[in-house]
Amino acid sequence: MIKTYLVELLSKLSSKQMRELSDFVKSPFFNKNESAAKLFEYLRVNHPEFKPSKIEKEFIYHKLFSPAEYNDSFMRMIIFKLTELTEQYLAYSDMKQQDNAENIHLINSLLELGLDKGAQRTINNAEKELTRGLL
Repeated sequence: MIKTYLVELLSKLSSKQMRELSDFVKSPFFNKNESAAKLFEYLRVNHPEFKPSKIEKEFIYHKLFSPAEYNDSFMRMIIFKLTELTEQYLAYSDMKQQDNAENIHLINSLLELGLDKGAQRTINNAEKELTRGLL
C-alpha cells in the first residue's frame, strides 16, 4: 500500500480535509462499506507521515481484520472503494465551493421531476445572489 494512489491522495489532504473526509466516509448515504471506513480510520491516524512499516497491506489487514487470514483481493477491493470515496469527496467539496454550482444541479433535478415552479424559484434566488455579488 506504500506506493498506492490512495496513499498519495491522502497524503496531499490537509487535516481539515481529512476530518471532512472522515465524516463523508462514515456517512451511510455515501458509504455502506464498513471495511472501507475501518481502513480510512486506520490511515487517518497515520496521516500525514504514513510510515512504510505501518501501511503495508498485510500489516493493516491483520490490525483491522485479525484473526482472519490475509486476503489480498479483499484488501485491494477496500483500497479501491476508499480511493473512490476520496475522489467523490474531492468532487463534492469542489462543487460546494463554486458559486451557484449547487443551484444549477438543484434546478436540473427539479426540472427532471417536473417541478417547474421550484426550479424557477431557485433560478430567481440564484439571480438575486449573483446580483448582490456584482454590486
